[in-house]
Amino acid sequence: MRRALLAFVLVLSLVTAGCNAFTSSEPNPAPKTTTELSGQLVPGLSASGFTDREKLTAAHDEILREDSYTARYRVTERASNGSVLGYFRTRYRSGTNRDHFTYHTVQNGTLLDVNSSKYVASVWSNGSLSLLAQTVDETTNYRRIGNTAAREGRTTNRDRLYVLTSVLNVTRIERTNDSGTPMYRVVANDLVHPSLLTNFDTVHNASLVAVIDTWGVVHHYRFEVSGTNDGKAVYRTETFDVSDVGATEIRRPPWYAAAMNATSRRGNSTARSS
Repeated sequence: MRRALLAFVLVLSLVTAGCNAFTSSEPNPAPKTTTELSGQLVPGLSASGFTDREKLTAAHDEILREDSYTARYRVTERASNGSVLGYFRTRYRSGTNRDHFTYHTVQNGTLLDVNSSKYVASVWSNGSLSLLAQTVDETTNYRRIGNTAAREGRTTNRDRLYVLTSVLNVTRIERTNDSGTPMYRVVANDLVHPSLLTNFDTVHNASLVAVIDTWGVVHHYRFEVSGTNDGKAVYRTETFDVSDVGATEIRRPPWYAAAMNATSRRGNSTARSS
């Protein structure tokens, strides 16, 4: 019963490969930041740069886990001529009750690890019932899955944030108040640990721009990297956005009735052509 969802979790782990590759020794931050700010700004971040990646990413993770929120994570890989090699898109919504959540993922090309041109997976859970809808080769399968398996897809992107903040040192920090809430715009393009980017054989350039509030929540980041993989030039863009903190509601998905009807009539799995 878990096999279908575990396939999705495996693909997610491959997309964010390297997330857990660096969790012990803390790189020494390079005090290159040019800003008029001073002192500690948020947990794990001072005016001189990242001081404790673990503390920063833990604060981000803990605050989001205490409230409802919506997160969107997007990855696109392009060839040297600009053509799209593959993409990964996921949207995750978590309710105030963390056992209530939904997520929806679309993958294709180089960011797909199943034998299909496109893969779509959606999960909905109310804590006692978890449903999975998968579409492969224009055929949709519905399953009732274990709640433990369903929770494996939940994410605040904490591990990926740890990797990206470890790959680069901060070069500039600016305080902003555009949204009415004090934020810090952190720019990092001093590449210090390219080997952590395990999606690449070699890394040429990389940059990270992140917007972090005073509590440590990373509301947005954009990561760009160019390098080679299997001897071919690859340009990769990642974005992550958090919104509707404290205001996200979990509703039944449009496919809920079809999934309930199909799995009730035929057990835990059924398929239909899209």
